[in-house]
Amino acid sequence: MPLYYWNVVCTHYYYVTSVDGVVIKKEYSYSTCDPVQVYAGSITNCSEISGGGAPPPGSGGYTGNTTSAQTLSDALKKIFIKGAGNLLSTDISRLNNAFTSMNNDCMYKNISNQISSRNITMGEVNINSSMIGVAGWSPSGNLSFGGSDLITSENLSHEWFHLAQWKLTGVDIFSFTNKGMAEFENALFADIRRTVRAGGNIDNLIDHTFACYKGGYETYRTEYQNWLKSITQNGSTYPTTINQADFNKWANVFGEVSSYKKTSGYDYSITSYSPITMFSLFNNCQIY
Repeated sequence: MPLYYWNVVCTHYYYVTSVDGVVIKKEYSYSTCDPVQVYAGSITNCSEISGGGAPPPGSGGYTGNTTSAQTLSDALKKIFIKGAGNLLSTDISRLNNAFTSMNNDCMYKNISNQISSRNITMGEVNINSSMIGVAGWSPSGNLSFGGSDLITSENLSHEWFHLAQWKLTGVDIFSFTNKGMAEFENALFADIRRTVRAGGNIDNLIDHTFACYKGGYETYRTEYQNWLKSITQNGSTYPTTINQADFNKWANVFGEVSSYKKTSGYDYSITSYSPITMFSLFNNCQIY
């Protein structure tokens, strides 16, 4: 005899603004929630049934069951030892798919492998619809997404780089003095990879896809692109070092033009910050 349970699936709708595939702003619009019947296996006789399930909608007293039939992948279970938090089955499926897609990239796969081989563990993954950002880590090791639709490989990749900064190279990503520079390193990492993948042919790429001229700040466009070409030898290789003064200069520009503005509490005054996480990944994966 087939056995089912009832699960409540909610879809949250947002107005979303994205830059280069990464969501930078979201505004809640509305939600829809529907009960769905989920197949949980079969039994051969009634003695195998222990306890009762939630009654179906319309039978009175229905409150819904948020227990998920889907589970985290084995790799994610090993990292997130407190599990999937309040994620529904569809959320977990999104997360598993995002993790698989992200790890098709050598550099993010390298992060995952190092986290696993060093037996580094984190807390839980959850949805926090009241958070200001798209996704982020808590000091206790929880990873939160602002909504189900924000569980994407792009957003997970961004947070995975921060995980590497935090757990693999010892950057305190939560400190006031570091968090601005850590965001710039993450953005520069993406820009350098984009430049190498394009073979240096970045002059005609869509406006505002690069960290240092988002939001119409065209003043920096040519200079920043030329700098990216210079440090990648015209898109032919990943850099092994970057002039500290240049890094600091563009970090300050990033603090002016990006969504991580100095006026929003991000500090870019530390002059000794070194992008060691980026260099480590470039060194381990000299492929596109």
